[in-house]
Amino acid sequence: MTVPSGGCCGRSSGWCPVGCACVNGQAQDDVSYDGDPLRSVAIRAASGTLVISTSLDDVDQTVGRLWLIVLIGSAAAVLLIGLGVFWSLRRGLRPIETMAAQADRITAGDLTDRVTPQDHAARSAGSVRR
Repeated sequence: MTVPSGGCCGRSSGWCPVGCACVNGQAQDDVSYDGDPLRSVAIRAASGTLVISTSLDDVDQTVGRLWLIVLIGSAAAVLLIGLGVFWSLRRGLRPIETMAAQADRITAGDLTDRVTPQDHAARSAGSVRR
């Protein structure tokens, strides 16, 4: 990566390399050397341009771990929400299931069993037993 004189990082004349970004007035670019991703920064010095590079392997590894954590966390959240909804619906429908079972027994001929109002859902279904 070369930094042209007078053209990169907000200077009025010249050009900036493709993909070049400016950080604190210095040209910065992501490059590859022997297949390894590198972050390069070019700094203008008195005798020319100093280019400093560091490997991005640690960054890539951290981003990979973060994706895995987000993926596992999202799956766990969906599972917990699903279990919570299932439990809540089962608990809310239990009185209606009890009332329906009692109504089935009455329909089958057990006239000693009565549908008793146990909660709001059963009370609102009181018209079934009348």
